[in-house]
Amino acid sequence: MSKSDNNVWSKLRGEEDFKNMNSQKMWELVSVAAAELLGTAVLVGLGCGGLVMGIPGTDPTITHLNTVLTFAFAVALCVTVFGHISGCHINPAVSLSAVIFGQISIPKFFIYMISQCVGACFGIFAIKLISPDYCTADNFCVTLPNPHVGAG
Repeated sequence: MSKSDNNVWSKLRGEEDFKNMNSQKMWELVSVAAAELLGTAVLVGLGCGGLVMGIPGTDPTITHLNTVLTFAFAVALCVTVFGHISGCHINPAVSLSAVIFGQISIPKFFIYMISQCVGACFGIFAIKLISPDYCTADNFCVTLPNPHVGAG
């Protein structure tokens, strides 16, 4: 194994992230985790919150354009507020691609992923607290295939 292979493997294992852990490195990890948690909570809360009145049988005025714009503004807000702290992945798939391309280590990926999953739960929980009557549908904020589209 060449020296460059060893460097890549040591970066993936996170040796630099967790070697000689001091208060500054710990604070950076906590900041990254908090930014991903809050960013994902904001994305899910605002994005899915924009669909609350669009649940079938409640208010037919919510269109696909409303949904797209709601999520676009939520992502723009998250990138603006949290991008300089953690890169604003706000999605475990994006964090996994960052590992594949060597931008973050595998241990740091798990910090990102756990923070994002907890943040998504907080976002949905906030919507359920704000408007519990509209969050009872089985398909609330779930991507489902159109029942009118078929194979034949």
